Parts: sequence; C-alpha cells; structure tokens
Amino acid sequence: MSLMLTVSKRIIEADNYVRKANDGNWYPTLMMGHELYAKKLGIIGFGIIGQAVAKRAWSFGMDLYYYDVKKFNSDRLGISVKYLPFEKLIKQMDYIT
Repeated sequence: MSLMLTVSKRIIEADNYVRKANDGNWYPTLMMGHELYAKKLGIIGFGIIGQAVAKRAWSFGMDLYYYDVKKFNSDRLGISVKYLPFEKLIKQMDYIT
C-alpha cells in the first residue's frame, strides 16, 4: 500500500525536487499526483496477505480484482472483490500486487 501511495502521490520525485533541483519556482500543482480512488487493483494470490491488502485498498475506494488458483467467496470479507483470469488481470489493472 505504501508503494502505491508513493507512486501515485509522486513522493520520491517531490523529495528529490526539494532537496536537489529546487529552483524557487514552486506552485501548488507542481507535484500533483493522482488518487487511488476508483483505480483498479489486481491482487495475484488471495491468501491471508492478499485478503489483508484487499481490505486496506478497499478503504481507499479502489476497485478490487484477484487471481488465485481457486476462487474464494469474497462475501465473507465484507468487501467487493471480483475474480479475473490471470491474463485479463495483467492487462486491465492500474496497479498489481
């Protein structure tokens, strides 16, 4: 989750700018990133870790998809997670974990 936040909010790029390339021309939208809200997250492997990631990503409003060798009943998690075949998951997601 922290890597997705870092990439989407351009944190490393902003840090490098402030430390090295800062030319005094800062403006509010200079390092504008994007939201994780409504982005598609593909989870490969839906065991304990995959389910924990899904719960956290759901709180950001992400659309959740998973691939695993067996299908799970995601209703027991209390969140909406959809199964996708591996090939579709790889091609259609904004983020993959």
